[in-house]
Amino acid sequence: MLTETTEQLLIEEIQYIRPVYAEELTPMEPQELTGDVFEEETSQYTPECSCKVFVAQYVDMPFGDADSFDPNIPRPMAGSVALLRYGDVPHMSYVKSVSDGFVVVMEGNYEKCRITERTVALDDLALRGFWLPPYQAAQIVLGENK
Repeated sequence: MLTETTEQLLIEEIQYIRPVYAEELTPMEPQELTGDVFEEETSQYTPECSCKVFVAQYVDMPFGDADSFDPNIPRPMAGSVALLRYGDVPHMSYVKSVSDGFVVVMEGNYEKCRITERTVALDDLALRGFWLPPYQAAQIVLGENK
């Protein structure tokens, strides 16, 4: 229950709120992107130039960049996402296959604006762990606890 003073303050604040009408808004000028500027601005959203965009072609990915994902499965599996960090640079790759002590990954932008495939050792210091969409990860984790 609100005190009379708190209720009065809320009423006073609400009185200052008013709707904003479309005619009051100033439209933004469209940005003209041509030549090198256009390529520079848009290339980060192509699979070749973005590890996240590349992986999202294979795995159901929520919004966020490579740094916003934390490992959520205990071991790698084909179809999961390998989370890596090279110095201050976060990176993610699609796990194509798993073998004894290694994963074969496909990735965008490990080499600047190229799609590559390579083998990563499971004891590689850059490897932070593995990720799957939460609905898939939960099935794996729950299955291991049975």
